[in-house]
Amino acid sequence: MAVRVRNPRGEGLRLREELVLAAGRLLESDDPTAVTLRGVAREAGVAAPSVYGHFADLDALLLAVVEHHLARLRREVEAVTGADPEARLRAASLAYCRWGVEHAGAYEVVFGGRALRLLSEQESAAFADGEAMLTHLGDLLAALPGVTAPQVPDLVLAGWTGLHGCVSLRTGKPGYPWPPLPAHVDLVVDGLLGVRG
Repeated sequence: MAVRVRNPRGEGLRLREELVLAAGRLLESDDPTAVTLRGVAREAGVAAPSVYGHFADLDALLLAVVEHHLARLRREVEAVTGADPEARLRAASLAYCRWGVEHAGAYEVVFGGRALRLLSEQESAAFADGEAMLTHLGDLLAALPGVTAPQVPDLVLAGWTGLHGCVSLRTGKPGYPWPPLPAHVDLVVDGLLGVRG
């Protein structure tokens, strides 16, 4: 635990962010089940009662961690620009996988159940940015020549499944002779594009 310098008065949002980041670090550790409000406070360098000023309970804090990571992933995917629909789809897919591989612990927290498995009714709220990201993927797919509107939901599901598999396999089996990440992502996208028409 680092010694924390107290935030100036009126900067409570910074403490909230520090608590979210601290909880994220603990969730990414070897023993994520040891995550408690007291443990998060200790990791952030604050007194345990400080947590309750920002989060009603552990579920609310875990929800904020998931939202934080998904917002970061969504920004990476949606930052891709360009006029060519296929190039944008490939670049957005690569952005998704690159973020997942480079932030494997955060990716595992969100999609591996380390946080959401502890939640229940709040799961849909936690995935608001995730749903928006999937809608964006659907928009990219819908812009491709030969893709019809009825195909889009299935293509989004197949695409997300493929991209998730790419990230999960590469991080879970790093010793396997994977192709370079762009080539791996292209294999997933090529499979999607083969469904058109």
